[in-house]
Amino acid sequence: MTDYEQQVEVGTEIIRAELARIADDLSVPRLLGLKFMVTDRDFDFERVSLVDAERSKIVTKIERDDLADSVADEVVRHRMTCRLEAAVRSYLAT
Repeated sequence: MTDYEQQVEVGTEIIRAELARIADDLSVPRLLGLKFMVTDRDFDFERVSLVDAERSKIVTKIERDDLADSVADEVVRHRMTCRLEAAVRSYLAT
């Protein structure tokens, strides 16, 4: 595994921790079941989709570079987690 791939994995763990916080704050435990998947539309843009597998719906897409950069860059991490929370709230409202 390359350094970049390791950083992406750590960034994924940051997102999982943030999802756990959001699930607890909103009292929606099913958020813990969201999965990271690469869809056919993600290959060209180097993204990863966060998917609600139960409903077969994409909650949000996250740039792989943001996942990697979030490890060392607090600004990227803050932006990414704010976008995640907004996307989750929007998804739950539908």
